Amino acid sequence: MDAPAGDDVAGFLLSKAYDVISDGNFKKHLIHCRDRGDAWAIAMHLQQARVVQAFKHLQGLIAEMAEVPQQREWALLCREVMASAQPPIKVFTGCSRCFLTGVELDYSIDLSRAGKNSREVYVDLRFWHFFVFLWYIAKIEYVVRSCTKQWLDTADAADTTACCETFRCDNEELLRQLAALFLRANSYVRQSVELFKKQFSVKPVLEPPSNFFDESLASLPFNEIA
Repeated sequence: MDAPAGDDVAGFLLSKAYDVISDGNFKKHLIHCRDRGDAWAIAMHLQQARVVQAFKHLQGLIAEMAEVPQQREWALLCREVMASAQPPIKVFTGCSRCFLTGVELDYSIDLSRAGKNSREVYVDLRFWHFFVFLWYIAKIEYVVRSCTKQWLDTADAADTTACCETFRCDNEELLRQLAALFLRANSYVRQSVELFKKQFSVKPVLEPPSNFFDESLASLPFNEIA
């Protein structure tokens, strides 16, 4: 599946921000304008769809891994991180063992979930980029909604339309950075998942080179091939 472009993510972020500013009315307006054939609404709807599709594709990859015994624990940990309300940024200082590699650590990322019967989960610091990017992809809508609500606390606009336009102008650089980070995170996580899956791919014990059969057939008389 092709990754979304920067414009796709920017459109997605703006649509979610406008929805916050309008108390949910922008979504209804977007659907109405799309259904009557307005070009801008059709384009923004497709932008949203491509970003959502990228996230669902990643979910599908992790779901596939959960069906493989050697990959199940890793996949379940990914799901926990994606469902967490807080980003995986807590560093544990002390002796621990990496949940993924079993290596003893002095410093680690604490991925333990809060709760009565939660287990302690620590991973090597080298996995931090993967898990924080994974969380960001899963929570991109939450991130932009939080940024918008914070901006609204200091905003001063006459009406919703003016407020949306002011938000876009005031936060153009922030939205650009959020979009760029999403693209980088999506690429990093997808490549990491694919590499991890290859470690457990089943291959024949004896596998001839790709040109083996061509060379073998070439050495036979034509009548034997026929």
